Formats: sequence, structure tokens, C-alpha cells
Amino acid sequence: MATNIGKQSYTGIEILRVLIANNIRPILLIAFTNHALDNIIVRVLEKKITDKIVRLGSRSADETVAELSLDKILMNVNKTRQDRAQGRAYGAMKRAEEAMKEFMGEIVGEKSRPAQFDTHLLTHYPLHHEELNSPPFWIREALDDSQDHDFEHPKKQAKPKTLVDFWREGGDLAFITYAGPGAAAPRGSSTPAGRGGRRGRNRGSAQPNNSTDDAGTPPTMDRATWTNARETFFEEICGSRAIPPCPTTNRNINQLLQDPQMWSMSKAERDRLNAHLNQGMLEGSQQEQLEEFERLKERHREANVEWKEIQDKV
Repeated sequence: MATNIGKQSYTGIEILRVLIANNIRPILLIAFTNHALDNIIVRVLEKKITDKIVRLGSRSADETVAELSLDKILMNVNKTRQDRAQGRAYGAMKRAEEAMKEFMGEIVGEKSRPAQFDTHLLTHYPLHHEELNSPPFWIREALDDSQDHDFEHPKKQAKPKTLVDFWREGGDLAFITYAGPGAAAPRGSSTPAGRGGRRGRNRGSAQPNNSTDDAGTPPTMDRATWTNARETFFEEICGSRAIPPCPTTNRNINQLLQDPQMWSMSKAERDRLNAHLNQGMLEGSQQEQLEEFERLKERHREANVEWKEIQDKV
């Protein structure tokens, strides 16, 4: 379409409106002068006929039309693409750094140990694994009872325990061992020994005072009250008031590996077996961890190279 902007300007603009409304495009608009071309483009923009315009030719004196020049559009497109590529490269580099940080935390920390411990035990000592995950019913009740933090220690944030945690800490041993004045719970146990259990409390068994002293020490019972509460607990759980004896054996690691009865081990034996299992778990995963570290290192190197290349272009 050719136009010389003047009397024909209105006609030309209306023709453009009809063509665009009927989705007839692309449209090539040719004018005798740059000024005439800019003039009709401005009117098309003002009437909001379309803003999908690319101006060819020398520079325009009109700032609005100048933004529609082919050179300007290509510059903006390239800049946008460059910004996106730069953002992607930076994001990939930071994600690689976070992955390496998380991986190192798993190696030196405790974050992934429960899952690794369970897998190692199942793979190398399946009978021990089965025993650990199938404790006597009263032990599961004692574990559930230990999570009742409002009764135990209402002013302190509680950390949920797993069966593995309960076994390691000797929570079941502490549950059947009186630890009131003049007595001590099995070493390493964090479960209060002076509690009566949910069932005993619900049946109106004697309960300790819920208050704590200035040091935040949980409440305790006298021996007679504790014994009665425990006997009530076992009577309801097992049908007998007999409190199981706390194991005190001290077998070596070879004997412990031959005996899968993990809940019958003393606290000392549990510490010994746990240390052996942890050592084996770490040794067995060293090659896998090394390969994962190399993979993450290469991923970070590639992301860093791409990031630097884009920075150099900028």
C-alpha cells in the first residue's frame, strides 16, 4: 500500500483497519518520505488499530516510532534472550551449590542417617531389621507415651522419636527402670522413668505434678507410686502386672550380630551394636558418596563455565 499522507491519510488508515480486522497480514506500508511514514504510524497507534509494527529504513524523528525500528526491536530481543540465558545459568549454578551443600550436610550430619541405617540393617542383617521393627506391643505403647510432651515437659520443644531412636536411647529400658530420688535410668536414656503411661493415667493412676523446677527437670514419682503405675500399665497391655526385668548383659559384637533379639539387649550392648552398624553403613556408602560428589562437582563446574561465558559477552 502506498500513501503520501494528506487527503489520502484517512482512507489509508481505514483501509488498514479493515485489513487488520479481517486478519489480512502482513501488510507492507510504503510512503514517499520518512516523515509521511512516521505520521501514519503515529495515527495507527493513536487509533489503537494495532501495535504490531516494524519500521524499516533510516532513523525516525518521532521517539515513539523510533522504538518500533527493526534495529531497536532486534536489540531488545537479543537483550531479553541474553538476560534469560544469564538468569538460567545463574540459577543452575546456585542450584548446584545448594545440592552440594545439602549433600555435604548429609555426609557429616544426621539428616539422612535414619534411612541409610534402615537400608543397611535390612540388607546385611534382615533378622535384626525384622526384630527392630516388630517390638513387643508394650514398647510401642511406651514410645507413643513418650511423645506426650505436654505431660512430660510442657515448656520444652519435643523432638519426635522413631523406633530406631527409641532403641538407641534405651527408651524402653528407661520405661521399666525406676529413676526417682536415689536411682538412675540406664545411661543415655532420655525417656522419663517416673511416668505412669497413658493407660494408667486414664484409669486414674497416681500422677506426678506437672510442674518443673527452675532447671527444667521433669517431675518424678516415689518408688511405690511408680511401681503401681507401671504394674497397672502392664496389666492393661499384657494382662500381667509383672514389670519386665531390665537387661544388664554385656556381650561382644560377634555375639550381638548372631542374636537378632535387639529389644532384649542392654544399653551397653545397644551402643556397641549401633556403633558397629554405623561404621559399616559409612564404609559401605563411601564409593557411592564419592561418585555423587563428583557428579555434583561436574554439574557445578559446567554451570559456572556457562555463567562466566555469558558474563564475558555482556
